[in-house]
Amino acid sequence: MWEARRNRLDNASTNLGRTQVLQKFTASRPSTDETVTQYFTKLIAFRKKLIGTTENITDDAMKTDIFTTLSKSFETTIQILEQRIPAPMAQQCMHAIRKYAERTTLTNEIGDASTGAALYSCSGNRGRGRGG
Repeated sequence: MWEARRNRLDNASTNLGRTQVLQKFTASRPSTDETVTQYFTKLIAFRKKLIGTTENITDDAMKTDIFTTLSKSFETTIQILEQRIPAPMAQQCMHAIRKYAERTTLTNEIGDASTGAALYSCSGNRGRGRGG
């Protein structure tokens, strides 16, 4: 009875379940309301479920999925990562992409200091003034 229950609850314990996890991994795409970190966490969870199985997600498969599913805004970062010798591991690639995303978000929030464009105050008012 416990074995049957475990098979139903644990997707990776059956061949069909592992295949479904792998399909979810390959079909996974970042959504617009999802941060890069959230997307990577989802991919890592799929990978962990399949460790030690015949459907194991290799480091190269993980990198390929990341490189092909992210938006064009990460294109330059991905090209740099692809050219590195030796090739970085998937974890290193995810770290570099997260850092880029953090810098981009911060730059968008603060704006360009040289032009003074798009500055935000804590109260949510735009511009250099005190709001009003």
